[in-house]
Amino acid sequence: MARKRDTGLIVPPRIARERVHAWLSATTDVPVRIVCAPIGSGKTEAVKQYVAQADGAIAYAHATRAATLADLDRALGDAASVVIDDIDRLSDEVAEAFLDRLLDHPTQRRYILVGSSRLRLGASRLLADGCAVAMDPQTLVFDEAEIEALARASKVRVKRSDVEALIDATDGWAL
Repeated sequence: MARKRDTGLIVPPRIARERVHAWLSATTDVPVRIVCAPIGSGKTEAVKQYVAQADGAIAYAHATRAATLADLDRALGDAASVVIDDIDRLSDEVAEAFLDRLLDHPTQRRYILVGSSRLRLGASRLLADGCAVAMDPQTLVFDEAEIEALARASKVRVKRSDVEALIDATDGWAL
């Protein structure tokens, strides 16, 4: 059943996103992991679930247009692993400086960069350099088991044909 938060918004129940967790777990040896998919696809929630279950501390920062490199550094502290969510919201100048720093000054720090635009994220530069891997956006698509789990958690009874029709209508994307 949906829960109501202090914001007054109705929030659906959460379900485990095992495929996302498995991909993030399998790629911990890569300096930069990129999770890029359309707005509303569940990437932030899936990454937050991973962070909550991960062994060891992972710093989490939410990028904004007004953020500076110094703001990011303060938010992330000296954590060995960090998530920067909505990284594509950084100003062009800050995003460019951040990418330059990642490429020109490699560290032992591991990054998970979350955003909606591969172009704004600078994914092609990171991938071409070989310091990053990008999650296939299809990993975020809800499969039959996840749709059924969400229906159960919401106390909604669905038939297999309902699940198949939903996948057919949405290609498995959260709407």
